[in-house]
Amino acid sequence: MHDVAEYMYENAKDYELDNIKDKLYVIGLIHDVGSIINRASHEEYGADLLSAMGLEEKYVDIIRYHGSSPEQYCEDHNITEEDIPKELLLLWEADLHIGPDGQYMSFKERIDDMINTHKAIAEQEARYIDIAYDGRSCDRKFGYHS
Repeated sequence: MHDVAEYMYENAKDYELDNIKDKLYVIGLIHDVGSIINRASHEEYGADLLSAMGLEEKYVDIIRYHGSSPEQYCEDHNITEEDIPKELLLLWEADLHIGPDGQYMSFKERIDDMINTHKAIAEQEARYIDIAYDGRSCDRKFGYHS
């Protein structure tokens, strides 16, 4: 079974990062830690949490941007795409090839899976909002009676 950490470890050499493959393995393990707090903004929450714990700022930044586009990263850092850290490129690659159950997926399969996953999450959240914020439900929930 593959996962993001193993993928990063096994492919570090392709990015000339073989000398830090152990660190990359750990980054692969913890890159989605923010999902525990907030799935939608997990990159930001995870980066803040890991920064507070003393993770090197370079790796905090990689975790913060692992769900962003190359264009966004370059704009925010005032760099060109050629200057994107190889560690981030490898994390992007790993994240776009490893499925939710740790299985290897083609890029197209993973994108389709991500679209379906986010669609299901959005539908679930919409149902929750409908239930939680329906006027009568809110009245009952918060003790208001009409």
